[in-house]
Amino acid sequence: MRVRELTAHLEESFLIVNVVTTSPAELILDSVQQLPSDQAAAFYNLSHMDLPENFSPEEVSKWLPLYIFLTNAAAAGPNVGLFPTMARLNHGCSGAFNAVYTWREREGVLYVYAFKDIKSGEEVLTSYFGTMQTRDERRRLLMQNYGFHCMCAYCALPDEESRASDTRLTTMSDLYKRFGTWSQGEIDGQEAIRLVKRIWTVGDEEGYRSERGRLAADAMLVAAAHSEYVSLTCGTTEPTDG
Repeated sequence: MRVRELTAHLEESFLIVNVVTTSPAELILDSVQQLPSDQAAAFYNLSHMDLPENFSPEEVSKWLPLYIFLTNAAAAGPNVGLFPTMARLNHGCSGAFNAVYTWREREGVLYVYAFKDIKSGEEVLTSYFGTMQTRDERRRLLMQNYGFHCMCAYCALPDEESRASDTRLTTMSDLYKRFGTWSQGEIDGQEAIRLVKRIWTVGDEEGYRSERGRLAADAMLVAAAHSEYVSLTCGTTEPTDG
């Protein structure tokens, strides 16, 4: 009987998926149970969406941590985390919020920073989602996802002022969508910069200034791309006499 020699084949996987055998509710509950007592107490002290009224005490104990997590969690790169101080920031729409947050992958921390002056005693507000929508749309999403009826400074505007705000916000949203088509070559650089200026102007009128750093950077990319194009086709980007 002949035996064929088998040569070992070593191969590294290009994709490994962690198999989770527990439900999300059980996963979060287990994680919270492993927290130190002071952190667990701070966790349970956070606000959350209302649990179904027909839940038994046992079901409440099981599902409450997940409801708290879903209500307060924030993106942390490719993951999701709960940051107890940031979780206590309330929401403001349009020009009402004065702070934003971002995940710093290198440091492994969440940064919260103000993008406008905040007076002593003034509440620090962030935005739970993009608020370039009408008041009715914003309130519907906030009730659906966070369980509250928004009464921020912009949602509490009188109806006539609110309608004017709605028009500015939806205009900005439409302008951003149009600006986004530059990368697909649907509009030229001049049109892209015109849209940036228009967004900036409408934002001034609305008091919505939170995304200006990104907007300015995008404008710089447009200008740089077309400057490079001019350099390649004309031979120089230097101004000429005459």
